[in-house]
Amino acid sequence: MVDDDDGGSTRRSLLSGLAGAALLGAGGVGGAVPDTSAATALGTFEDGLDGWRAAGGERLSRVGRRDWPPAVTLGEVALCVDPDGSAAPAVRRPLDGVGLDSAPFVVADATPGVVDGTDAPVAFAFRVRDGLDAAILAASEPVTVRQAAPGRIYWDASDIAATTLAGAAVLEIAWWPEDAADRPYRGEVVLDNVRATPDRTALEAVRFRVAVRHLEADHGSYRRTTVEARDGDRERGRFVFAGGATVPYRARRTADGGCRITLDGDHYRFGGESA
Repeated sequence: MVDDDDGGSTRRSLLSGLAGAALLGAGGVGGAVPDTSAATALGTFEDGLDGWRAAGGERLSRVGRRDWPPAVTLGEVALCVDPDGSAAPAVRRPLDGVGLDSAPFVVADATPGVVDGTDAPVAFAFRVRDGLDAAILAASEPVTVRQAAPGRIYWDASDIAATTLAGAAVLEIAWWPEDAADRPYRGEVVLDNVRATPDRTALEAVRFRVAVRHLEADHGSYRRTTVEARDGDRERGRFVFAGGATVPYRARRTADGGCRITLDGDHYRFGGESA
């Protein structure tokens, strides 16, 4: 991922600590960042719905890899949700003893189909409740995914009070068109590989890859990294995209053995004792 004409190996080792090739590889969102952490599976859908149910009138089924290959990211089957015109589509499942206080980083793969009446991206959010019909205890910031494109959605719930997360009984995933949150939603959504992990680096890898995919949507595919300066454990440079745009980054290795990167003004941290 580093310009080999510009002192490749040393610079490559720093950026590889920031998940370089895995995050910027050509494998697509579904295979870009394998999650090898001690994650708790909350939805693989290989043997059924894994406890997920409609929040309202949504219709739930399973879809196979042969039917929608990019959307099935783990195994051979994923969850397909038809909101059937709901203005507030969502699915939910009991946490059944899964303590988000000890695994506060929640990730899922999401692929929205074409949405009737809008070309806007689809916004997704995680929520927790203390019962199926109870009030929302906490919710994530929305993460957007382009229509008809696989994406990853995530929630860093580590800033939520541990007592709140420990008391959560239900996990919910909700979505809406980014340009109209209260319009009847017509268009399927496929969800797969829903999991909770105690590993911040796994969450940060997803955040970083999502950020790169959003940049690619604006500027064309990622091409290379140009290193402009390096001083010990710090460096800065630019990510170069096919459309000719460049986006600045800064990277540094930390004393606790981790790495930090700032890309386009947003901060990411990988590894280290504080991760």
